[in-house]
Amino acid sequence: NLEAERANREAATARAVTGFLVGVFSQADPEHTRGENLTVREAMDSGIGDLRTRLEKQPEIQVPLLSAIGQVYLSLGLFDQAQPLLRDALDAGEAALPRGSEERAALRLALQDTEDALGHYPRALELGHEALAEAQALHGDGSIEAARARIALGNSYNGEHKADEAARYLEDAVVTLKEVAPRGD
Repeated sequence: NLEAERANREAATARAVTGFLVGVFSQADPEHTRGENLTVREAMDSGIGDLRTRLEKQPEIQVPLLSAIGQVYLSLGLFDQAQPLLRDALDAGEAALPRGSEERAALRLALQDTEDALGHYPRALELGHEALAEAQALHGDGSIEAARARIALGNSYNGEHKADEAARYLEDAVVTLKEVAPRGD
């Protein structure tokens, strides 16, 4: 039964996430730190190596964890730390995340944002075009998701000093957002 398999996968992923978090934060135990302070970032950095080796043969569990941690680093502005995690999650995701899935599209866009922030514009543009194609296939050309991908592309073209292309993508995104974004009264 497909539904039962999916539920079992999600339960295994939840157990792995819980185990990872408990392992990461147990490092802050004074018995382990010998009285020194341990930051959350230091604990996460340390836990990633364990995550990679322990879950190497379980991409269906490893990919969501790498993706989540990479996105945390991205939101903290730690682009150098986010990039390899998101890249590895996308690469490993070939087996774990089906093409055309929401998770894969979100992961691709997060990696695009990271590459853009690092100034790797050619790679960011490649990922941005792939993200736009995925958003269009999943949600349609006039969707908020497609507008987000266009904004990301506009930012990357701007980084490449290609103002005309940047303006085209950003203007298209604004048109879409005016049409579909919820309006506040």
